[in-house]
Amino acid sequence: MPRILTYALNLSVYTACLLLLHAGGTSGMYARPAYLFAHMTKSDYGGLYYSVSTDGLNWEMLNNGQSVLPAYRGHPDIMQGQDDRYYMIGVEANTGRLLLWVSDHLMHWKMEKELPSGVFAESRGHKANISWYGAPKLFYDKDSGKYIITWHMPLKEADRNDFAGYWCSMRSFCTTTSDFTSFTPAKKLFDFDMATIDVIIRKEGKLYYAFLKDECEATPQWPTGKSIRVSVSGNLTGPYSYPSGKISPGYREAPMIISKPDNTGWYMYYEQYPGLQYEAAEAPAMAGPWFDVYQQRISVPEEARHGAMLSISMDQYEALKAGFPNISEK
Repeated sequence: MPRILTYALNLSVYTACLLLLHAGGTSGMYARPAYLFAHMTKSDYGGLYYSVSTDGLNWEMLNNGQSVLPAYRGHPDIMQGQDDRYYMIGVEANTGRLLLWVSDHLMHWKMEKELPSGVFAESRGHKANISWYGAPKLFYDKDSGKYIITWHMPLKEADRNDFAGYWCSMRSFCTTTSDFTSFTPAKKLFDFDMATIDVIIRKEGKLYYAFLKDECEATPQWPTGKSIRVSVSGNLTGPYSYPSGKISPGYREAPMIISKPDNTGWYMYYEQYPGLQYEAAEAPAMAGPWFDVYQQRISVPEEARHGAMLSISMDQYEALKAGFPNISEK
């Protein structure tokens, strides 16, 4: 075939693909997502607030900056389950009750049941602080049909007045369930002996990634202290590899992971604490390499603190904007 005709045919195919994309004919291609950031605020630590984004970088707080669920208390973390409903664990700091909240469309939440606090209270010489129960995090594994809940606990004898020692005694624990009624016994998530908190589990391909905060103080002998690191496993509950080096600067916590809008990699957000600002990194794969996103590329509500980010559809995005509008004062 003449070279000029081959070029013309290739150009026609390329042009047709572009036309399909702009016309919405994207069969077999990705659908551009939007994003929800469910978080607490500096002034209402433990509340539930919504911010949304269409690019994963610039976020708008909804509901005129007011709580979207005043009855909720906890460290919000949302996961869509096998029935397409959304699940979130709450903690009543004054009573220590662990509550399971459920929503069909992220607009309205109901408290479905109380979780057995004994599962999360004590294990292997560690005991939970009942005020927040180690900020439970959720992940649903479609392949096994199981939910894994991760949280952290200090040693029973740890002295809260010894700030560095108390936090360096933290270890991450996990339990699994398929129905939020029966739970496996709590166990340490990691075989390696290292202080960890704020663990979230995510999956890419056939591998599970545990993004964690290295919770010991940074020293010349332990330069990774107070930074985000990542471990990997072929199984949901491990064993997980010894964690990577730092994938964030020091004194960062509460990592969150979302896919890029074009599905070419991942954004990771983390908080420079206590409530100073949010920052982001990006990588082509969960294993890395992770590198910083230029701070002026992102815009996160100044009031936002710990929470969870998740991909949503554009229809969900529009519904949330309509359901929790920002109404300018006259």
